[in-house]
Amino acid sequence: MHKSQRRQVSALLLSAFTPTWVRAQGAFPSRPFKIIIPYAPGGLSDFIVRTVGEVMARRLGQPLVVDYKPGAAGAIGSQFVATSPADGYTQLFANPGQVISRYATSKPTYDLTAFAPIGLISQTPMLLYVNASVPANNLREFIDYARSQPQGVECGNAGVLSLGHVTAERFAREAGIRFVHVPYKGGPQMTLALRTGETKAMFTTPTSENLGHVDTGAFKVLGVASQTPMPRRPGVALISSIIPGFEAQAWYALLAPPGTPGPVVAALNAALRAALAEPDVREKFARIDHALGDGTTTQLQAIVQAENQVWSAVIPQMGIRAE
Repeated sequence: MHKSQRRQVSALLLSAFTPTWVRAQGAFPSRPFKIIIPYAPGGLSDFIVRTVGEVMARRLGQPLVVDYKPGAAGAIGSQFVATSPADGYTQLFANPGQVISRYATSKPTYDLTAFAPIGLISQTPMLLYVNASVPANNLREFIDYARSQPQGVECGNAGVLSLGHVTAERFAREAGIRFVHVPYKGGPQMTLALRTGETKAMFTTPTSENLGHVDTGAFKVLGVASQTPMPRRPGVALISSIIPGFEAQAWYALLAPPGTPGPVVAALNAALRAALAEPDVREKFARIDHALGDGTTTQLQAIVQAENQVWSAVIPQMGIRAE
């Protein structure tokens, strides 16, 4: 066999044993990457994705494309990413809603625990906000007020089976009150409804817009669903002081499609860790009482698995269904 023929055979053998994703894309990333937000545009999701995504784009040397695929409490966007190529160019912005919705349908189309964890971005507790017209200035007064409303109290949420929806339902059951749940397309629409008085209450996270409405007197925040006080608003009452053990924590993260290669996940994780380390990013999240993730994939993996275990038991007991 001539030397040239041996070189050709060697090249063919090397190609055969080179992973397909390496042959297809070369160095990662070589083109723009996309983060799917499975909710309507605007609000906290946009803030989080764009705040960290812009830094990630600089780190990776490629533009970021933010795409929205709302519907079914995040299930539509999650399923889209679950079936996307496992090459790292399509990522999912995830929160507890995507875990919850899986257990409220008889035919789940994805499993969040199967995704490749890129990293936890932040965590923050849920707050109970009410319209300023509600005649209650603390949790006990609100419960008494709600019990006096035979038709129930209108409570907005960012969609059926969102974390705000199931948190409100848990609160109502344990407090002995009735909420009339009013679903909206997303957080901005839910917030607008509370501001105009279309609804009287909502459970959601601290955001600059919602806290701004508290500061101007349009909203009152009556309780926080955590075991410890908020760092920047320590005066907000703990819901657990009225309902022992009541806690509801929101988390926000980036996931890649199942089967995404380890080196690609590592590159995305490094970019996310760089973003979380930037002082400007840290200050933006601190202003809305978000605790940043530690930058490891293992932390996110543990959270998703724990949430999966909790909600797989709780949602069937609550009887809330997507169909």
